[in-house]
Amino acid sequence: MADDWYEWIGDVLSTPRFEPYLKAAGGDVQLAVRLYWWNVEVSAAFYPSLHLLEVCLRNAMHRQLVAEFEKANWWTVAPLNQSGRRMVSETVEKLRRRLARPLTPDDVVAELSFGSGSHC
Repeated sequence: MADDWYEWIGDVLSTPRFEPYLKAAGGDVQLAVRLYWWNVEVSAAFYPSLHLLEVCLRNAMHRQLVAEFEKANWWTVAPLNQSGRRMVSETVEKLRRRLARPLTPDDVVAELSFGSGSHC
């Protein structure tokens, strides 16, 4: 039975993804599966708060950047590095394809990702 569970989990989740749970469970596959699902449930419980935090932080940053650069589309004058400029450009292009109207700065800000690394 345990081998069947392990094969299924390895196929669906991948062995490297499941290994930490299996290790934490001392090799008990059924306990490892329960730990994995507990992690999914905890992550789901945090999602609304993290989502709200991201929206609030993004909007606060936008307000500060608008004030600093005196432009609603501050990214056109901010000293972004190449990665930051590329991120904005890709976001604008994606929105232009998706929206059937002129873009607003709020559209762009809402779509921008926090990404990784520094963009200024």
